[in-house]
Amino acid sequence: MRVKDVLSLEPEIQKILQLGLARDLVIDGHCPGLSGTELNTFIEAGIGSYHSRLDSESFEEMTRLGISVQVQETWLTPDLVRTIGRKNSSIPNFMFVTDDVSPGYIYEHGHLDHLLRRAIEYGMDPIEAIRRVTVFPAQWLRLHSLGAIGLGKLADLVIFEDLETLNVETVITNGRVVVREGELVVLIKMASSALAPLRSSVKADIPKEYAFRIQAPIWEGKIPVRVIEIIRETTETKLCIEELPVVEGSISLEGYSDLNMILVFHRHGKAKKHGKGLLKGLGLAHGAVASTLAHDSHNLLVIGREPHDMRLAAVPLRDAGGGIIVVRDERILATLCLPIVGIMSDQSVEDVVRAFSHLENMVRRLGVYHRKPVQLITFLSLAVSPDIALTDMGLVDVNNQTFLDLFPG
Repeated sequence: MRVKDVLSLEPEIQKILQLGLARDLVIDGHCPGLSGTELNTFIEAGIGSYHSRLDSESFEEMTRLGISVQVQETWLTPDLVRTIGRKNSSIPNFMFVTDDVSPGYIYEHGHLDHLLRRAIEYGMDPIEAIRRVTVFPAQWLRLHSLGAIGLGKLADLVIFEDLETLNVETVITNGRVVVREGELVVLIKMASSALAPLRSSVKADIPKEYAFRIQAPIWEGKIPVRVIEIIRETTETKLCIEELPVVEGSISLEGYSDLNMILVFHRHGKAKKHGKGLLKGLGLAHGAVASTLAHDSHNLLVIGREPHDMRLAAVPLRDAGGGIIVVRDERILATLCLPIVGIMSDQSVEDVVRAFSHLENMVRRLGVYHRKPVQLITFLSLAVSPDIALTDMGLVDVNNQTFLDLFPG
């Protein structure tokens, strides 16, 4: 995902790529907005797939150059299906995938089956669509015993009622019926002993309350500050400069209702410093939100306006082993516990869906108006998602892969 380093032949990335190629490994990539000579260079480095921002033009260019395009629902449009249709089934290198889909959405609509229904609704041939979630992904991932029905293949089958609704009637895994008439008919046991070492992995060093402020290089007055601005209804951001007041050496957000502080702590507690920044456009008017589901390193991320609420969110979340928490007026409003390495639950899907739905409602109640508020928050530390992100090491200019000081000049 370090596109700039791939293009500039950065030695560390070159070494990683060469090791992957020498071992004949699958090398996935992420290069939004890349085209022309730069895209050619990216592919030539040995990177074989792409899974992000997409339109018909970029789809045609990428598939023509041979990169395996992984189409998410976000980018699946009638225009893209028409582009696919013009090529019939002559595109061997694209497939359908899901990425960062909430548990509630999957529970209500389905997973890849929902994406298939959307493709068919837009006019794609059902058999061709199904090939794009079975045989093509299996071939790309070199899982040669999966993806198709035939001699030497594992007996993993999904049987639908029809090819329009794609309602699942039966699922067979390794020759064993596990779903019949749409209902699970086997007992899934939790391997608790295997999970034990994966708990309590979040050991972030949470400082005292006074550290949940942004110190300025002046004691009083006003100062320009670099701010992460959210591009409305997306997970993308841009850089803006705000002239903000400084009171007793710290940035004051008094009168700036659309600004929040954002801090990122190293999840393992091995780094003494932590990232601090300001966020515009989230809409969080009160309280604080903390999350260890924070791409891609899954450090502990905290957003809020008041230091006491921010610290109250951070500490119990760390002590619980991770997850997402919402706090207001020193009171915990909602928690989604993710104790397995801070990003996974050991509860039933029904329990997770209920907790996630309640948590989203609480985030919205605090003023966040984004249609996918939790997903947005988890992307703010992703240092490859354009244009600006905050990591535990500081503010990142994603396009140039450089760190920025909060105070310009």
